[in-house]
Amino acid sequence: MVSISPTPQRRLRATLALTVVDLGPLMFVPLSHIRPTSANGVVPALQGRALEIVDERSRSRAALDVMLATKQTNGESHAQTVLLRQT
Repeated sequence: MVSISPTPQRRLRATLALTVVDLGPLMFVPLSHIRPTSANGVVPALQGRALEIVDERSRSRAALDVMLATKQTNGESHAQTVLLRQT
């Protein structure tokens, strides 16, 4: 019976050929990224005092509230706090 398995030399050639084919496209990727990118101007920020996450039925699933610093009548003060509510 004749053996069909490739010789070690053929395996090596096939492995090297596949490696070259695989690495070929990767040689062109760094050429497109030579120039560093930078942001154009200042990116606007979304500002608010609360954020609410709702599901497809408009039910509140989570909420973030910013509680401003307060001073009680007895002189005791509370620092600004962020409150997370999950439902």
